[in-house]
Amino acid sequence: MNENRDENLAENLKNVRRSLLISLGSGCLTLLIAVVAIGVGVLLDLRMDSFPRFTLILLIGSAPFTLIALFFIVRKAIRKSAAAREAIEGDEGALPDPD
Repeated sequence: MNENRDENLAENLKNVRRSLLISLGSGCLTLLIAVVAIGVGVLLDLRMDSFPRFTLILLIGSAPFTLIALFFIVRKAIRKSAAAREAIEGDEGALPDPD
């Protein structure tokens, strides 16, 4: 009984870590895309002497790409989590009853 509790605690900790890493990775990806859009926009604006125009266009235009990328990353993570949960529940059903 105590071993099962320890296994559940370990699995819960693994799920929390996975969720934390997904959130951290999503935030970093969003920041990276925004920084690249701002950098390229500033460079274009400096070359063409039209300062805020291309920076704003690229920053606003990068939002849909960020959302699409985040959608696929989170969807993949949810599939992995569901598969791991099903594997754990399937293994628990195969264990003999301790009574």
